[in-house]
Amino acid sequence: MSSYKKQLSFAEIQEACMKSGSLFEDPDFPAADISLFFSKAPPRPFVWKRPKDICDNPQFITKGASRFDVQQGMLGNCWLLSAVASLTGQQTLLNKVLDPTHSFTDSKYCGAVKFNLWHQGEWIEVVVDDRLPTYNNKLVFLHSNEENEFWSALLEKAFAKLSGSYEGLKGGQSSEALEDLTGGLAEAFDLQKAPEDLFKIVQKGFARSSIMCCSIEAKPNEIEAKLDNGLIKGHGYSVTDVREVKGVPLIRIRNPWGNEREWTGAWSDESSEWSHISDSEKKDIGLTYDDDGEFWMSFEDFKKNFTRLEMCSLGPESPEANGKISWSGRMEHGAWRKGTTAGGCRNFIQTFAMNPQFRLTITDPDEGDDDNTGTAIIALLQKDRRAAKIRGCQNLTIGFTIYELEDPKVTRLDTEFFQYHKTEARVPNFANTREVVGRFKLKPGNYIIVPSTFKANEEGEFLLRIFTEKATDTKEIGEETRVEERHDPRPGKTDEDMKLKDRLKGFFQKVSGQDEQIDCYELLKLLETVFKKEKAALPKGSGLTVETARALISSCDSDMTGKCSFDEFVDLWKKVNQVQTVFKKYDQNGNGCFSTFELRDALKSFGISVSNPVLNAIALRYNNNKNEVSLADFLLCISRIEKLYKFYKDHQGNNLNLDDFLIATL
Repeated sequence: MSSYKKQLSFAEIQEACMKSGSLFEDPDFPAADISLFFSKAPPRPFVWKRPKDICDNPQFITKGASRFDVQQGMLGNCWLLSAVASLTGQQTLLNKVLDPTHSFTDSKYCGAVKFNLWHQGEWIEVVVDDRLPTYNNKLVFLHSNEENEFWSALLEKAFAKLSGSYEGLKGGQSSEALEDLTGGLAEAFDLQKAPEDLFKIVQKGFARSSIMCCSIEAKPNEIEAKLDNGLIKGHGYSVTDVREVKGVPLIRIRNPWGNEREWTGAWSDESSEWSHISDSEKKDIGLTYDDDGEFWMSFEDFKKNFTRLEMCSLGPESPEANGKISWSGRMEHGAWRKGTTAGGCRNFIQTFAMNPQFRLTITDPDEGDDDNTGTAIIALLQKDRRAAKIRGCQNLTIGFTIYELEDPKVTRLDTEFFQYHKTEARVPNFANTREVVGRFKLKPGNYIIVPSTFKANEEGEFLLRIFTEKATDTKEIGEETRVEERHDPRPGKTDEDMKLKDRLKGFFQKVSGQDEQIDCYELLKLLETVFKKEKAALPKGSGLTVETARALISSCDSDMTGKCSFDEFVDLWKKVNQVQTVFKKYDQNGNGCFSTFELRDALKSFGISVSNPVLNAIALRYNNNKNEVSLADFLLCISRIEKLYKFYKDHQGNNLNLDDFLIATL
């Protein structure tokens, strides 16, 4: 789910302002320099003003929202602007993002504006106050051609709030903004390596109300460099139409600057190619010769001159998809945690299997597909990285790999599987972008998707989305948390049991005193003595603690006395020996610890299976800050799990969830 901080709703803010008679001032995004830039001071003294203080008769929207309301300011965020401009052509979606009836003059005006944005898997309400940064009474950042229109400037402010500051909006891909405005899934196409059927893909995209943007790659010193053909490098454009005219594939593109900087080649405004097109056809495609930043070009020229096309496909929940052809979408949330589920890519084959794993089932091939395959667009999004820029955090390098699953009954795939099975498909490249996306053609069957960071032990949360033409199924696969009841395989008084009791009796009597019971402090002393006498020395750095002894007693203290009898101590000694035997198997270098990556398998030796959330909780609770587990902590962990599981079984009637219970109490 989204990690966005839940705040008062617009309705709650409006009610409070009506009662107090004051206008809303957002405490979470103040009208201060910290909301502007985090790495430097503003280049000039900006003044925050409300629309009514900037102009007479301020309007949220004048004459309807259009792409000409999106004029870039002094911020390098054309990636966002091109997406916003594209959104204006999708009225239903636009009305979901903003309230077109908002007014700065009605009786309920409270100085607050609300927007609905898709954020990391869910639609959220983002409320901002309507104070905007100005200089000489002019808006500094995004603005409309109409000086009294403010919807686009305030929408940019909502994005800045989610990003931590206006500076947080610098640099990005239009696909990021497209997704946040639509809830769709955006793909990027390298136009220098475009698939042969790209025009068909784009046409189908428009039939499904896809939103598209494009750009020309630029070196750092070429950002917004003007070319002789009217195009601009390193600048975000929006695609506003795709047509085939007189057998020629054409595409219409808009520069968010909304000025005379337009394409000057074939099919540009007033070029000779239009002389062969009738006036009715020109009217049908909306051809104008204004210096408005919008122009047509052939699809071939488009591929030759632009380098990147981004297409945002809308899912079935999109309001634009109502009654139209749409994708079937599935969504899964997950996390990479150090020492447990952050296994890294296949280069780290010994830990790769620890990554989260998701089953994908392709049930039917696409309609009209001759090769009996189904299209799957798979996207892996890392959460909260843009807002973390203020803390110096950068994007992780992420990607995913796909494996065909021959046995549909199998659960988690282990290291051996990945060592001896090749990948079915993979994301084209691991990348340090917010999201990586791949389009695949898969035969009906079962597959496993393994999302990972490139390096092991890099932490982050992620969202995995899968769009398919036909309905499909996804599910995270993993261990189900359960604890098998362990019984002494040698019931009764065997000779070995009697010999063990004879050896331990003297030690116990020296410590227990007249009541023939021992508490946690006495148990700790007794264990250390027995280990020494039995020549079963504890590994270095694994010293037992009072907490360990207390947990051991608690695990067998059925009468709640806080002590254990001799027979209970014998059972405890057996458990300690079993734990040490398993521990030595994983502590291969004898340093008194083993890696938390091995914790899942070590627990299985005691009949304890755990889900990823429980595994992460155990690792956080019992590791030594180096992603290692000592013998004492391993003993403590097993004792507590067994004790808590017994409590859980006795209280299942209270509708306890085992995972939630263990995470809360471990």
